[in-house]
Amino acid sequence: MIPESELTEPELKVCQSAASGTLIDLRPGGQTSRLQAHGANCDGGGAIRAELLRDLLTGANPRSDTTAVQAVKLRGARISGELDLEAEKLICPLLLQDCCFEHPVNLTEAQAPVVRFRGCHLPRLVAAQLETRGDLELAYGFEASSVSLRGAHIGGALILNGATLNNPGDVVLDGYGLAVDQWMSCGRGFTEAYQKVVLKKYRARVVLKA
Repeated sequence: MIPESELTEPELKVCQSAASGTLIDLRPGGQTSRLQAHGANCDGGGAIRAELLRDLLTGANPRSDTTAVQAVKLRGARISGELDLEAEKLICPLLLQDCCFEHPVNLTEAQAPVVRFRGCHLPRLVAAQLETRGDLELAYGFEASSVSLRGAHIGGALILNGATLNNPGDVVLDGYGLAVDQWMSCGRGFTEAYQKVVLKKYRARVVLKA
């Protein structure tokens, strides 16, 4: 838990926006940058520690009790440190847009209302046995070397439109035992692995051509 006195100005803004559930834009230029194309800019944006996001999402935020956190919605941030939410129960929706991560994101055995990573860049997403009540969105410029969804249960839709998974010669999407209650979409520029995932009915280990 990060003491309030040690939070940076951007991190204080993240806490305030989480209490109201509003989106905070940390890209250079803020609102004026909305004219830019989707996708993270890893050279700009405010730095936010992954530990703070974990505190907010699990109710350990020193600024408020669990009932005050409505949603974590953040755009254009550089996330420092590892976002490790293994086996955690998230108390609110998570929406990260056009954010860059230094380290892989771990959602193994986590429970969440909704998780959206729009246009985010991260080394890897490990989300085996993740459970969501709503959607899991890895889309619109999302980039990672690989995504593991082994045994995950998505209560809404799994959205991979426009995602780039780049791990030549190795597994890029591990969906063995994956269950999706509503629908799955892998269009708008997603890789040719789309056909393999669909034909195997969400039980697949997809490999890009070398």
